[in-house]
Amino acid sequence: MRSIHDKPGSVPGFHTQQPIFIEVRLMHQEPRMDAPPLLTEDVPLGTRLPSLSMKYTVDMFRLDEVKTLHNDYEAAKLEGLPRPVAVAPQVAALIFRMMTSCFDGGWIVGGKGSLTFRRPVWSDDFATAHGVVTGKSVEGERVRVTCEVWIERSDGERAVVGTCSALCDRVRRT
Repeated sequence: MRSIHDKPGSVPGFHTQQPIFIEVRLMHQEPRMDAPPLLTEDVPLGTRLPSLSMKYTVDMFRLDEVKTLHNDYEAAKLEGLPRPVAVAPQVAALIFRMMTSCFDGGWIVGGKGSLTFRRPVWSDDFATAHGVVTGKSVEGERVRVTCEVWIERSDGERAVVGTCSALCDRVRRT
């Protein structure tokens, strides 16, 4: 049995210990507008975002009978990995869901993110998205709130690190 990769050890970042860098730009989507965002431009620096956790399972990464390093222990071993690794977009989605829950339309329309994948999140592991507000800047008629974000594995290691920002409406003072 072979995995979908051409040769053993072809997974970027795992054998070189160099981080994988992904730049995220969100496309325009209509915000939900059924509830106000959890955080506004008045959020103090240092505020921790509500964490969001997920338990991954190898079954989440199955596609028919295709065996990959994401859903099969033997395929992962052929790549030099101790066990299957979660799919990066699904891991990153944990951060995106946290940002959506905090900023709603300000994340969906105008959100920016820059993430570095430092270590794998295993396909049978528990991971938690964390964030803290680190900056605010005026951007046109709105305020961009910047957050340090990360994914923490069950062993406490920060597997994914980076920054995300969302636009907030300016509070009208009367």
